[in-house]
Amino acid sequence: MNPIVQCPVCREITDPTETGYECANKHTFDAARQGYVNFLLVQKKNSREPGDNRDMIQSRRRFLDRGPYSKLSDVMKSLPVFSAERSREGHATFSMQAAGKDTTSND
Repeated sequence: MNPIVQCPVCREITDPTETGYECANKHTFDAARQGYVNFLLVQKKNSREPGDNRDMIQSRRRFLDRGPYSKLSDVMKSLPVFSAERSREGHATFSMQAAGKDTTSND
């Protein structure tokens, strides 16, 4: 099941790739070594050097290891998951999974 992620450039649904996500218009978003994908567009980052340096990554890791978002994470894990799969013909199948249930619809 692939989560539905909308391309921030053209609003098309993105599909997972081996290195991140890509939409039908070939806009790509690569996964960081830490496992996240940043969908913030470079021109919106307001920095001459977009991206994180080693100190920023280590600082973020120390902060997250203290668990400030653990309650939020628990709530989000209990919410339904919406996903999309694309056929070879380009048709999308959308589904929702919640509490062991799976509801599927085709476009």
